[in-house]
Amino acid sequence: MNLIVSLEHHFSRTPDGAVWTQTQFPYPFWARYLAVFDAVRAVARVREIASAPAGWQRADGPGVSFTAVPHYQGPWQYLWRARQVRQVVSSVVGPRDAVILRVSSNIAAGIAAGLRRAGQPYGVEVVSDPYDVFAPGAVRSRLRPLFRWWFPRELRRHCRDACAAAYVTEHALQRRYPCPAYAVGVSDVELPDAAIAAAPRPAPPAGGPRTFALATIPCTARVWEREALPRKTGSAAAWRSRAVAEPVRHVPSWQTIRHFCRRARGLTWPIAGDTYMYVCILYVCIQEEP
Repeated sequence: MNLIVSLEHHFSRTPDGAVWTQTQFPYPFWARYLAVFDAVRAVARVREIASAPAGWQRADGPGVSFTAVPHYQGPWQYLWRARQVRQVVSSVVGPRDAVILRVSSNIAAGIAAGLRRAGQPYGVEVVSDPYDVFAPGAVRSRLRPLFRWWFPRELRRHCRDACAAAYVTEHALQRRYPCPAYAVGVSDVELPDAAIAAAPRPAPPAGGPRTFALATIPCTARVWEREALPRKTGSAAAWRSRAVAEPVRHVPSWQTIRHFCRRARGLTWPIAGDTYMYVCILYVCIQEEP
């Protein structure tokens, strides 16, 4: 059986047909589905590029292919291309395909509508909460109140009609968007063994250069730009050179991160046009090496 997976991520395609990603969802992410399914086809936004920059990762590969949804960014571009998007997603699922919708998602909404009409089952992976994404102060748009009402309502329907649901929380998303069928809470984070430190880094020699460990909060599409606090002028290259790459030892809750950010001084710089990395010097988290 083949699997169709929809998601809201921006991929890029080179003239040779290869699909690339700068950050998330490289080929290993999709390959894990091949332990159960014969092939995986991702349905996502894909833009055309001349060549993949250094450091980007292949997303397609043996057993993994992509159906390119016309690329758009933001609600206005979506409205401009909504008809093209609907044409693509309405014909992407075959009668014998298994379907997993990563929600909340405009693309998933178009696919789910056709599945409900055909009586074809589908599963959902609930990976975000639109009620929090479109909270006051999180997004600067006149349509924010409408989005905060509409998208949670749509997500509740997706979960209600799904034959199975996987949530990335233990309880929170389940309470707000319940699935009456089979449901499980499980993280989709990929954390290889190489990312775990076997022991603390040794202290630098006395009198040597001082280094700092910075807490970084990545975010796409400027969703939490207001949470990262006003930008400060400065050289991004200088901050990059001073940052110390350190394996993850503890992941605080989003509420904790938000609390820290409200007290922090932040610096932002654009990455690849539509992605922003917020680097906050957190008064509580930063530790100067001895």
